Amino acid sequence: MASQILIVHERIGVWARQLRPRVNDWPLRLVETRSIADLDAALDGAKGPLVLIDLSRRPIPALHDLRHVLDIAPEALTLVLDPEAQPGVSAVAKEIGATLVLSGPLAPPDVARILARWLPLAARRAEGSGWFASAPRPQQVEPWSWLAPMLESWPYPVSQPNN
Repeated sequence: MASQILIVHERIGVWARQLRPRVNDWPLRLVETRSIADLDAALDGAKGPLVLIDLSRRPIPALHDLRHVLDIAPEALTLVLDPEAQPGVSAVAKEIGATLVLSGPLAPPDVARILARWLPLAARRAEGSGWFASAPRPQQVEPWSWLAPMLESWPYPVSQPNN
């Protein structure tokens, strides 16, 4: 089984601290993220990632982060935790594309069991999709760059705009 990545996205490192000893001997690497930039770095080149998102008391930003994860890695298996069991949040997370949403008080061994069941599935998804790079990032193009081929044959010197 190929080495996988488990991304634990939460404001405070509670779940990462609880899960790290439970997944220590699994063929995966646990990465903690707190921001979109952290998520981008963790997902860069990841194949079949497992992603745990703790909604905590800030469900709206965390749901936006879930959408971001699924935009970048649509094959990700996403476990969304809603410990506050906030009304309507589970339905919204499922609508966004969460693989599983757990509401209410949760025990770390139960969460670890779910992730253990998902590990072989994530590996099969990664192998089935083949190697893929992260989504290409748009490059900054200078506005006048489309003129460059025409200006090369221009008989008069052309000055470039100042940056």
